[in-house]
Amino acid sequence: LSNISRCFIIVELNDLLLTKERQHKVTRNTPSPICSQCNSGEIDSSYSHTFTRCSFTADVTGWLLEKISHIDPDITPEKIVRLQFETVNPEDELIATWLTAEALQYSWARRQSRLPIQTHIMILELANKAGYMASSTLFAEPGRRLCSIILQQDIPFDDAE
Repeated sequence: LSNISRCFIIVELNDLLLTKERQHKVTRNTPSPICSQCNSGEIDSSYSHTFTRCSFTADVTGWLLEKISHIDPDITPEKIVRLQFETVNPEDELIATWLTAEALQYSWARRQSRLPIQTHIMILELANKAGYMASSTLFAEPGRRLCSIILQQDIPFDDAE
């Protein structure tokens, strides 16, 4: 995980993201805790709305559900946000954690910048990071698996030995 994604996931898991709900609690400048990114009228809380039911991040959440369901068939949006994966082997859990941290961090950054989420750009960025991992000696196999999961295909890599 990148340093940014590590920091993001720690803040997210501790429910410290500066959502509208948190802004409303800690500042007087936010008149309402209601999500301004969608028309649902729901309170913007990272666990109950931002990454699970908000239409702004729905594409990323749907993409994560699709990808992680191959590793954990019982995955739900709520389990993704809490990193509660039920996998057979520990490597799959690390792969699901990496995918989740990187994808949610991307969507959070876009949300904070008020820029639209472009899932195809996110996929390319994740594939680029995974490809970089696959070209390393230490993380070659997880990087290859991530590339395969992200792009839904086997990617040929030349092993430099």
